[in-house]
Amino acid sequence: MKLENIYIGLLLVLTVLLNINNLDLPYYWDDFNYVIPAVDYVYRNVPTIFLWEYGVGHPPFFFNLAGLIFKLFGDSVLLGHLIILIFSFLAVLFTYLTGKELFSRKVGIIASLLLLFTPIFVSYSSLFYLEMPLTALIIMSIYFAIKKKPYLSILCGSLVVLTKEIAIVAVIALFLVKLFKEKKKALIYVTPILIFLLLLIANKIHYGHFLFPISTSLINIDPIRNAVIILAILKSIFFDQFRWILTSVIILSLISKKSFKKDKKQIILALASSLILIGLIFSLRFLKLNIYFPNINNYLSLVEKISIFIAMLFFLLILHSKEFFKLYIKKDLYELYLPLLFLIGAHFIIIPYPQRYGLPAYPLLFLIFAFAISNLFKKYSYLFVIFIISLFIISFTGDRSLAGFALEDNLEYRDFIIVRQQAANFISENYPDATVLVAYPMSLDLQHEYGKYLTKKLDVITMDPYGGGLTNKNYTQFLYPETIPEQNINLSEIDLYYYSPQEYPNQKIYNLRDQLNLTLIKRFEVNNKVAEIYLVNK
Repeated sequence: MKLENIYIGLLLVLTVLLNINNLDLPYYWDDFNYVIPAVDYVYRNVPTIFLWEYGVGHPPFFFNLAGLIFKLFGDSVLLGHLIILIFSFLAVLFTYLTGKELFSRKVGIIASLLLLFTPIFVSYSSLFYLEMPLTALIIMSIYFAIKKKPYLSILCGSLVVLTKEIAIVAVIALFLVKLFKEKKKALIYVTPILIFLLLLIANKIHYGHFLFPISTSLINIDPIRNAVIILAILKSIFFDQFRWILTSVIILSLISKKSFKKDKKQIILALASSLILIGLIFSLRFLKLNIYFPNINNYLSLVEKISIFIAMLFFLLILHSKEFFKLYIKKDLYELYLPLLFLIGAHFIIIPYPQRYGLPAYPLLFLIFAFAISNLFKKYSYLFVIFIISLFIISFTGDRSLAGFALEDNLEYRDFIIVRQQAANFISENYPDATVLVAYPMSLDLQHEYGKYLTKKLDVITMDPYGGGLTNKNYTQFLYPETIPEQNINLSEIDLYYYSPQEYPNQKIYNLRDQLNLTLIKRFEVNNKVAEIYLVNK
């Protein structure tokens, strides 16, 4: 027990050290768009379950929790990130505890360490998003269910469905597992589902809709588009950021001396299946998917480059399917597998798919990775873990010049925040009375003090990139675009144009820009993340 407490303390220290340089950074992207506005409303007013106007329809638990903490300790970006950091630690801690309970202490240690150092997990450990509370509460609910502590499980399950809508699939999966295992005793696990239904009824009564229409509009059932999203999800979860190594370990852990005694039919079936898979991958180019996804050809090129490797893994998996089911698919692990399948599968019909949507599945997935590592490497497992962590660490930073939302899978988002801070300070110090033409998210930097880029907002001209009513939280305008007042922009009023390649592309703003006579007066750059400020020549 004493050694376990030391290890838990080590996890806490590592969690803090990995994120200590990020805690005082301003808000970034979607946290700026809907999380901090909803939290700020609760902070300045009173707790409420009706926050569609501020939180783009997401359930109210986290907004109210953070808002009340702000009331107690003050509105602070440091405090906001510390709240997320606590949930990050809880996710890692309960990954360890779940691994120890289902497998062994060794598996729990491996899973928790790998999760802790995974670049995308590190990134969201200090971003004020809903994903980390979602991730922590799901694994906590699963752990308490495994430990047969139903009241703690349903408490976490109830809080998680009140954090983000997608959590309902994990809660339903957990209920089904308990129903299969415990029959009537499992009925208590339906409580979080009933609470979610009550929230939907309250929404219907108050707003006239069960769910925020923006949320339901993301659900798309289109075989071609869904197939591409499935490919993107599987690549993101099982291959990106060196996870292809961990996925390979699962397959390799199935191989033994008996593996070389497979009959010809099994080999032919596995080989044929692999060839079909390669054919499907290369046939995607002929479906003209760029109609649905403009940059899909670049993505397909990458998948084609690794197609042989994917086919080899698939060949081995088919060849050793019996060993896979015997070793991994056990009744004791159903609480692990069914929520994992539901969390991944639910996103097959959600378009688009930001990588953060997969985060709640990571604790469950890394438990499987850890079990495979323990089986394959045995006494050398920790050496392998050190090797993988080293690879993870070199992936923390980079010099990509992608749009800001694509930089959230590691700590490159910091660079974009830094150049935005520099640009906002430059404008406020040198042109405090200027009217600035600017796109999202920098438009929010200059408009809202709660973003912590400025202490006094500036005059901004911008246009909603997502469609009427989203970034200004007006759900009525989103539902009824005809109610959006016509935006008449006088070009003569614009004094500055503020641009970044990392902003959300907005052709309407670019059309206005092209009508202006501009001179570049300041440029900030950090690792290919750029902010440029132009003076309008009148």
